[in-house]
Amino acid sequence: MARNEKPDWAKKEPRSRRKCLRCGHNYASHIDVACMKIVQRKPERIDCDCKGFIGTEYELKIAQEKEKNTLKALEEP
Repeated sequence: MARNEKPDWAKKEPRSRRKCLRCGHNYASHIDVACMKIVQRKPERIDCDCKGFIGTEYELKIAQEKEKNTLKALEEP
């Protein structure tokens, strides 16, 4: 292995090809706040409701736990 080469496990695919694990849309359609992908155009425009890019299983797990805790906190009086 050459000095500048990375092993296969350390290589990341280009961001343009990465898909969000939550909604399945590409990285390029996401901004810091939400996914801007248009899901439906007619009869009215509907954007994807994904709130941020999730690129790894670890990030997905954290996001799901956070949503679960938020819902639990809202249910408690």
